[in-house]
Amino acid sequence: MLEMTDVEIQLSPERPRFALNKTHCAENGGPPPPVTPSLQPPPAPPSSANHVSCNDLLHPPIGKHHTFGSSIFGSGSHFASHKNKPLRLFSRSGGTNTKFSNIPNKSLRFATDLFTTVVDLNWRYLFLCYVAMFVVLWSTFGTVYFLISFLSGDFEPDAVMEEKCLMNIDGLLGALLFSIETQTTIGYGYRTLSEHCPVAIFVLVIQAISSVFFESCLIGMTLAKMSRAKKRKNTIIISKNSCIGLYNDELCFMVRLGDLRNNGNLLEAHVRMYFITEQVSKEGELIPLDFRDMNVGYDTGEDRIVIASPMIVRHIINEKSPMYHLSKESLVKEHFEIVVILEGSIEQIGVTSQMRRSYLPQDITWGHYFQNCITKSKSSYVANFAMFEKLYQPAYVHPTCSAAELSLSRSASPLSSQIHEEARDTSFPLDESDDKSQHLERNNNHRMRRRSRQDSEPTSQPINCQNNHDDARL
Repeated sequence: MLEMTDVEIQLSPERPRFALNKTHCAENGGPPPPVTPSLQPPPAPPSSANHVSCNDLLHPPIGKHHTFGSSIFGSGSHFASHKNKPLRLFSRSGGTNTKFSNIPNKSLRFATDLFTTVVDLNWRYLFLCYVAMFVVLWSTFGTVYFLISFLSGDFEPDAVMEEKCLMNIDGLLGALLFSIETQTTIGYGYRTLSEHCPVAIFVLVIQAISSVFFESCLIGMTLAKMSRAKKRKNTIIISKNSCIGLYNDELCFMVRLGDLRNNGNLLEAHVRMYFITEQVSKEGELIPLDFRDMNVGYDTGEDRIVIASPMIVRHIINEKSPMYHLSKESLVKEHFEIVVILEGSIEQIGVTSQMRRSYLPQDITWGHYFQNCITKSKSSYVANFAMFEKLYQPAYVHPTCSAAELSLSRSASPLSSQIHEEARDTSFPLDESDDKSQHLERNNNHRMRRRSRQDSEPTSQPINCQNNHDDARL
């Protein structure tokens, strides 16, 4: 007879406690009886989320891969927090959202890399460290001078001034003032060191060398911190909005870049994109953060750019893209993150700087495009940054299917010329320098050619890419 009484299991201090309310797991010493298939729905779980049945522990579900953060004890996703708020690996401004724990010998590791640790400190803590280190250095040598004077008998009433090691020093405060005057090379001339005490002379040499080395380190760390290009990202902007739309008959993921400085562009600037999501390998290994490269023209050199004006960077969604099977409908259901990285050297100081921007599915607008923000004047081009973040929806109907479905649809039925004419016939916002009469005349000519072609060619039905991959409705 095998019985199990009520047991309370404590998994770890950081996890909730789970109570097993199961009286009999198996009777008569044998295995538990087989479960008979039934069409009835399974019983509702206990009201408490922390209770797990014995059968769940003995017979976990098989054949299903749990997403990151989900198990028989609870469900969740890495990209969703406890309040159903999307979780980012990178903040919108580019900072990392990662916390490290249980680092072995953390203090020792950071102490061995002291220069980088000090440079990474905030300015207020850095100044506090500077003051503390000066005070410690002055106090240490001041105490040494005081001990030398005390052991040499300089504080005796019958001591001769000319025979003292340190003249005109009557106590610890006087020794501290002598240490400060020596290290800062003030040289008032009242407190002096005599030639009758070689020990004090040796300590004076050590203090001079230490002060030069210490102040050189402070100057180097200050210059290294001041020359860091962290603030340069405030004048290089990556659009908060992103969009997916057709470009040369291919779906593209698009973002816009801009540099607010027109006299100091980034040198050797290049762009990279990464698609971050959870991934389960064929062997069942769960990868919580799987980075996949999104090609922006690395093979052809299109990833190396010159930001002389606001420009749009496009990732072509093809069969090698991680967004190949992503449609407008599935976009709102997926959990992923796209990181855009712009890197280049600052011309003024020659330091490499990196700017990042993160996008979640709700930051991507399907079937929209960035509005034109560049106009012509008589002597130059004008970039209007008020239009930098603005999107517009074209007049023609945009496909809502994925790039994979669109590719299959085109192989079965080529796109009609009517779609291309409608796309070229779309009325865009006019600039001040545009000739409105020429613009209207050009649009009218497009419409007339399209109508004449429709009259001469047989009527082509609209393409529907969501219906058995036969067509693509654009």
